[in-house]
Amino acid sequence: MKAIILAGGLGTRLRPLTSTCPKPLLPVGNLPIVARVILALRRQNIREFIFLLHYQPELIMKTLGNGKTFDAVFQYECLKEDLSTAGSVKFIGDQIKETSLVFSADILAEVPVESMLQFHRERNALVTLALHPMPAPLPFGIVLRGQNGKITRFLEKPTWPQVYSDWINAAVYIIEPELVDQIPNHGTPAFFETEVFPPLAQKGAEIYGFPLSGYWRDVGTPEDLRRANLDVLHGHLPRIMLTTEEQLALDAGASQPFLAAPSSMIADGALVQDSVIGNNCRIKAGAKIFRSVILDNVKIKSGAYIDGAIIMNDVRLGERVRLEEDSLIGAGATLRDAVLVQKNGTVRQGKKIAPNKIINAVKIKSIFSLCLCNYGQR
Repeated sequence: MKAIILAGGLGTRLRPLTSTCPKPLLPVGNLPIVARVILALRRQNIREFIFLLHYQPELIMKTLGNGKTFDAVFQYECLKEDLSTAGSVKFIGDQIKETSLVFSADILAEVPVESMLQFHRERNALVTLALHPMPAPLPFGIVLRGQNGKITRFLEKPTWPQVYSDWINAAVYIIEPELVDQIPNHGTPAFFETEVFPPLAQKGAEIYGFPLSGYWRDVGTPEDLRRANLDVLHGHLPRIMLTTEEQLALDAGASQPFLAAPSSMIADGALVQDSVIGNNCRIKAGAKIFRSVILDNVKIKSGAYIDGAIIMNDVRLGERVRLEEDSLIGAGATLRDAVLVQKNGTVRQGKKIAPNKIINAVKIKSIFSLCLCNYGQR
């Protein structure tokens, strides 16, 4: 069975992080999100992958290569327009000749593919959706399952009075080639969640829900990106998504307060806890870093205080810079001495902030509200 990886989204809820890096390449434990997806599927004997790309496709292709690193075969299809989930699959419809797995590149999901495939075949399903239980499902799409797991109703982003189920669409599907004919016109945007599955369910089509019981996370917001990195650090990410080295460390009971790439240098006297640090970073003595994700080539001077931030590549932080919770620093930014970025503050890529400046959240509060309200969008 081939895996079709939806990796073309713009990542608007993650800006400015995704202004210079497509969402599938953002790190979870110093490995791209999409690489975690590939690892999990390769360990279940899926070897052929088709990546549907749109935003910054060259960077994704350059990073992943031809698949040899994963002992896999990678095929890339670049879409000139953002066709959304179903529209992207329709774009390659003539290549879907057999039962296929559709997987979103920003979803970390512990999916037992063989069991899900057996479930799918036993019911002669047109499509089977992986479902995840979510006590507070408002930001997602919920489904109602009838006898034998058949889905009879879909509702995207319900209000509390509308909640009839805590099972959400986990954005992982097994599809038959015939489903392609049910997707709206070729070359136009279409969502599975709103334009394909609900009308089919109303017609009584063979759409089924396969319940998941393991790990699931939509890495679509800055908060979820940080949480996914903490999951790696604390040993919560499923083994199937870990590299061999990470598995060995987990088996050995290795415990450390942070994860840093070998090429990074953290001075004695620096305090780093519950954080992930990328390649070629330099952290001076006296710096304090908590619950943060720091990408490559970041330089942090003495006295800096960072708590709950995400810092992109090639950032320079001067002495006594303070980054408060949920602050986002875009690639190539420079914050000179004693700059304060308040809670939920954003510094866009390439910006140079003069000493002693205060960056507040006034201009970006609407962005974070959008993150929370539109949590289920991709």
